[in-house]
Amino acid sequence: MNRPNVDRSRKRLLAWYNMIPNVIWSIINIGPILIFCLTKVEPKTVYTFLAISFFPVFLSNAFISSLQIGKTTKIYKKPGVHFINRVSQNGDIINKLVKRKFPAHRILNYDKEAISKLIKQTYVF
Repeated sequence: MNRPNVDRSRKRLLAWYNMIPNVIWSIINIGPILIFCLTKVEPKTVYTFLAISFFPVFLSNAFISSLQIGKTTKIYKKPGVHFINRVSQNGDIINKLVKRKFPAHRILNYDKEAISKLIKQTYVF
């Protein structure tokens, strides 16, 4: 298999594996809210809150960065955020599964472009 096909196959597999936690987290978080809103809340109120939820898209990355709780990972380990990284998109479990089929898979290439792309992706998430 030549290199472009391997890379395409790896990216496709990674996308499929990342879809699983995405769907699970969406059901866990959106399911109860959706049931509550459909049964107890007026549609106008739902639409208002939906519109408000898009507001963070317009915030600058600098402002979002200022909302961090701490500058180091130490403060995030106490409440168990590192556990969430295991079961989230591009987390430990997903990367181990991809590495089984593609042992050369790396989470991050250490070049400026890859690092910049990862930082931009974190702001989107």
